[in-house]
Amino acid sequence: MALSVSTLDRLSSLERFVEEWPGPLGILLYVSEHDAYHNLDFIIRSSAILSRKDIVRRLDVHLVYKRDGHNPINYMRNVLLNNSFADYNFYIDIDLIPNKGAYRSLQNMIKSNGNSIFLLPAFKSEIYLDEKLFPKNKGELLKLIEKGSVNGIGVKSGWKLGHQPTNYSRWLTATEPYRAVFKDAFEPYVVAPKWLWARFNEDLMERMGDKIAYARLLHGLGFEFWVAPNDFIIHLPHILSAGTKKYWLYPDIYRFVSVC
Repeated sequence: MALSVSTLDRLSSLERFVEEWPGPLGILLYVSEHDAYHNLDFIIRSSAILSRKDIVRRLDVHLVYKRDGHNPINYMRNVLLNNSFADYNFYIDIDLIPNKGAYRSLQNMIKSNGNSIFLLPAFKSEIYLDEKLFPKNKGELLKLIEKGSVNGIGVKSGWKLGHQPTNYSRWLTATEPYRAVFKDAFEPYVVAPKWLWARFNEDLMERMGDKIAYARLLHGLGFEFWVAPNDFIIHLPHILSAGTKKYWLYPDIYRFVSVC
């Protein structure tokens, strides 16, 4: 089950996600009381959501109201995880869109080795990919990578942390799942059994370092990370969130309030 938090300015990404992900989806809408109606009305009227005949059984929607200037991301994560009805969960940012076949591929990998942790390699698009341009499979993505329109996260900037263990150069020619060798600061988007998703500390705020902390936990417990060879997620361009802007303005403060 894919789990994600959305805000009013990300609802178009929610539609895109629903179009590409045929599996169950848990969405938490983080809204002001004033915006709650607009968010729910959008979902009720969305053609992408209504086109899913199984949507009543497959979509879980939760509301959390904004109360102050802080982002209670761990509380929201726990709401989603505690209410998940699936055996495996995939926590992901709503502006990261998977290819259409990713859900089925992950199901097959879980069936073959349910004790492993699987991840989808994350890419970043330099252009907005609408439903016509978004790659339907690995072959189409490779063409966009060759053109320079899409790159592995951190590849273009030379960022050595984060997603480097994914080993993008190996993924380009991979035909079978392969192990990502853990390094500290690895922050993959993983699919893991529900029982293995530890409760997040709600005393901490914001969301920098969240995936890093969880990857450390999994590694410390002895789990291996396996990369899906034919599937992927792509981060679509968007305006910086308020939380990200605060991080760049006050990086020292965020070392203390972020998820650890």
